[in-house]
Amino acid sequence: MPAPEGISEQMATLMGVLTNSPFMSFTGVLEIVGGLGLLLNKYVPLSLTILIAVLLNATLFHLLIDNPANSGGAVVFLVLSIVLVYAHKERFKDLLSA
Repeated sequence: MPAPEGISEQMATLMGVLTNSPFMSFTGVLEIVGGLGLLLNKYVPLSLTILIAVLLNATLFHLLIDNPANSGGAVVFLVLSIVLVYAHKERFKDLLSA
């Protein structure tokens, strides 16, 4: 995937490091496993836990390193995942208890 135009030098360096390491492949596998878990309605709490971790990192990446105006998609999907956690709150009861 080509680098978008107008990115900062800091972001270009970080993306170069990430794409030349197995990090992005591992992240892609986590996204696929989490998405399949949701689509198949199997292991939904585990799938949501995995996806929220990935989405939180993506959101923070766009807010802190990239231009915050580019964080819209990551924020939307993070919020949708949190809504799904709320919809399945009885299955997260033990995890979310103090």
